[in-house]
Amino acid sequence: RAWPMVGLVVLLVLAAGAWLSGGQIGYLVARLRGQPATVATFFASGTAAFWPVLGSSLLSLAVTGGMGLAIGLVVLVFSGLPMAVSRVLNVIVVVAGVVAMVWALVRLSLWFVAVVVDQRGPLGGLRASVEATRGKWWKTFGLLALLGVIGMSATVALNLLAGLGVVLGGPGGAILQVVVTILQMLIVNL
Repeated sequence: RAWPMVGLVVLLVLAAGAWLSGGQIGYLVARLRGQPATVATFFASGTAAFWPVLGSSLLSLAVTGGMGLAIGLVVLVFSGLPMAVSRVLNVIVVVAGVVAMVWALVRLSLWFVAVVVDQRGPLGGLRASVEATRGKWWKTFGLLALLGVIGMSATVALNLLAGLGVVLGGPGGAILQVVVTILQMLIVNL
C-alpha cells in the first residue's frame, strides 16, 4: 500500500531537484557574467528550465538504470558458469561497467548546464555536453576528481567536528553540531 506514496515522494524529489538545479545553474551563470543575480534570478531560471531539466534527469535516470540492469543481468548469467570462470568474468564485467559509467559521467558533465544556459532540450543538451568535452576528457575528469577530493575532504573535516561536538556534549557540543550541520548544508548546495 505504500508504493503510491513512495512513487509520489520520488516524483516530488525529482521535480524539486530539477527546479533547484535549473535555478542554481541560472543564478551561477548570471553571477559569472557579472549580471545582477538575485533570488528572483534563481526562481526565474529554475522555472524556465524546469521541464527540460526534468526530462534530462529522467533520461539520465533511465540510461544509468539501464546500464546497471545490464551489468546485473550479465553478472547473473555468468553466475551459472563454474565458480573460477564466473568470478573472473564478473570482475571483468563490473570493472568495464564502472569504466563505462565514469567515461559517460565525464562526457555528460555539462549536460544540465547546456540545457539551462543554452536553452537546449534534453537531447540537445546531451549533444552539447558531448561536443564540449570532445578532446578534453582528461582535463574534465581531472577537474571533477579535484572537486570530488575537495568535497570529500570538507565532509571528513566536518564529520570530525561533529564527532567533537558529541564528545564535548552539553550546550557547547550542541552548538558545534548545529554549526557543522549548517556548514554541511551550505557545502552540499554549492
